[in-house]
Amino acid sequence: DAAKAAANKADMERRIRAKVSCDKAAYSIQWRLLEGAVDEGTLSVAAQILQPHHYDDVETERALDGQCGNPRCAGKLPKPDGRSRGRYHFSVADKRVYDCEGLRRFCGIECARTSREYAAGLSVTALHLREGEAAVQR
Repeated sequence: DAAKAAANKADMERRIRAKVSCDKAAYSIQWRLLEGAVDEGTLSVAAQILQPHHYDDVETERALDGQCGNPRCAGKLPKPDGRSRGRYHFSVADKRVYDCEGLRRFCGIECARTSREYAAGLSVTALHLREGEAAVQR
């Protein structure tokens, strides 16, 4: 049935265009989050678009650039002091072992904490699957 095949093709093209449009929106907001400290309005918009893996990329890119991984923060990462730091910190006082790998992307523990809270609030569902046509309109 040629009409059904044409309709399927048109539907597939529409879905692909929606996905590409949403990917462009995510890429654009990621770039905005790399430009120093951003305001809460920008983070609010970003939360509607980004998935956790997009945000993780932002944290990583900011850290590679010497900035705190938290987009809210204008701070710079501390310079390495030459001492070898392992992945884990053993606290005798707390009787706990802490994984420090993720902390290296931030200027301090508070920035790491608020950034993790923000990331936890992001949807794991891709934007084009969350909202369909409404997502493409943005």
